[in-house]
Amino acid sequence: MVRLIVEHNKLNGIMFSTIEFLVVSLAAAFIGLGFAVHHQWVGVFLAAGTALNCLIVVGFGVAAWRRGERGRSVRSVFSPQQRQEIGREHPTMMRDTAVLATASVVPYALLVAVALDRSHRS
Repeated sequence: MVRLIVEHNKLNGIMFSTIEFLVVSLAAAFIGLGFAVHHQWVGVFLAAGTALNCLIVVGFGVAAWRRGERGRSVRSVFSPQQRQEIGREHPTMMRDTAVLATASVVPYALLVAVALDRSHRS
């Protein structure tokens, strides 16, 4: 999982990825505050999980930036030549993306499973 995060940051540029996930983390935190105001605790936990998950990626980005890593320019994603090069360098990128997306949903699936189990027991 860590390798996938590091690769994401390098492919999209360390600064871009760090800012991207920081913005999503802040948005999730504000959404969580909205849920908290209305005492909807499941929403608070989901938003907090999203915010914390994004902050992990931000932490990796900040650490890489401090080590002097910069990754690719985000403009390279829009260049056909660069996309072909990225595809050659990272032939399992689509599979890795699917694994990362699936893994990020696991905590929410577990929360739902526990909530359903608890509601059936009471």
